[in-house]
Amino acid sequence: ADLGVWDWDMTTDEVAFNEEWAQMLGYSLDEIEPHLDAWEKRVHPDDIDDVEAALDAHIADETDYYDTEHRMRTADGDWKWIRDVGKIFERDADGEPVRAVGIHIDIDERKQRERKLRQFRKAVEQTAHVVYITDTDGTIEYVNPAFEEITGFSEAGAVGQDRSILKSGEYGEEYYEELWETILSGEQWADEMLEERADGEEIVFNQTISPITDEDGQPQKFVAVGQDTTQQKEY
Repeated sequence: ADLGVWDWDMTTDEVAFNEEWAQMLGYSLDEIEPHLDAWEKRVHPDDIDDVEAALDAHIADETDYYDTEHRMRTADGDWKWIRDVGKIFERDADGEPVRAVGIHIDIDERKQRERKLRQFRKAVEQTAHVVYITDTDGTIEYVNPAFEEITGFSEAGAVGQDRSILKSGEYGEEYYEELWETILSGEQWADEMLEERADGEEIVFNQTISPITDEDGQPQKFVAVGQDTTQQKEY
């Protein structure tokens, strides 16, 4: 299963690691000291307190098992995200822990994706451009703060509504049929569109609507990005 495995003698702090545990961090097994220090000294300084707190809680029998996500230093000096899951399997007559066994799972790729998604979401929420996402039927699923400010529709008032809430009545059905044919075919639509705010005031968007496709190129969502050019048009 490509899992790192550790087997910890809690009376001596000797730890047996498997080859995958070492290779996950860029080492060979003979480079890893069979001791708790080999793990502890590689945990990121910013993570160690939370990790030890989770471990102490499990040792105190407050949790069914130990489960943390933390960074560990690799052989080349980088940091890799690891999920560390373990359980005490043996205690002595006084209830003191004797042996624990667990696994390491490489979650670095997932953590990097999560970081990029957080950065993307932050950028979308801070941009001055209107951004909204709809399903393939045109139902709005997401709006950013600029959408709320510029259109006057709150998130609660927009999400779940059809994109037609923005229609100004300026265009005939042929215009929207062409728009939908274009984006449903997987192509991008770009135009300067006259829309209508929640209060009925007209606004002009220089707008691009792009399909979000699956692996087969079929549209699953649409994302629209618009710049408010109303004042420019007035000039």
